[in-house]
Amino acid sequence: MNEYLVALKIGLLAALAVGPLSILCIRKTIQIGFWGGISVGLGVACTDFIYSIIAVTSGFIIFEVLTSYSYLLKISGGIFLMYIAYKESKVKFDLSSKNIAHRKFQWDLWLLLFITSFTSPMTILVFLTYYIDLGKLSMDVISSTGSVLLVFLGSFIWWLALSWLIDRVKKNIPDLILENFQRISIVVLILFASGLLFSGLSHILNYILLA
Repeated sequence: MNEYLVALKIGLLAALAVGPLSILCIRKTIQIGFWGGISVGLGVACTDFIYSIIAVTSGFIIFEVLTSYSYLLKISGGIFLMYIAYKESKVKFDLSSKNIAHRKFQWDLWLLLFITSFTSPMTILVFLTYYIDLGKLSMDVISSTGSVLLVFLGSFIWWLALSWLIDRVKKNIPDLILENFQRISIVVLILFASGLLFSGLSHILNYILLA
């Protein structure tokens, strides 16, 4: 039983590793309610699901390849994150909407977050760190399936809890704080995106200079 708690922990750590997306989850929950946050979180959790499948089937080989091309993942992840920041900067947030619950899953948001989190170097680092632990839990088809589902569950629990909590408390948060958060969150997304782009492009530049 304790062994399978490791799979839950890996899912939780994978969710926590993508900090900017947690900020986006809070932002979308404030804007469009619980399902906005879940749309973000489920996109990330599905990425964790895919990477956990890779971990229990292919192990180190694929993660080694992904790590060797981490600079490309940083650039693509930075581009997607910058696009999200740009898209969010165009959203006109009406504070009166914080009291409205939109009961509709945002599939376009889910797809965008799935792609963005899939290119996140931090997500890959988490699974690269713990792939041996997942391998120990995956001795046959049943245990492998259980491990993968528990990783997904561990990740989804975080997003479910975060979306639920923000949806419950946002009505009591002063409008000024919400307005400032909306502005600051855009800046944070841009900074994270810029950091990824700078790191990836620096790697390419160094390779060219040393060639």
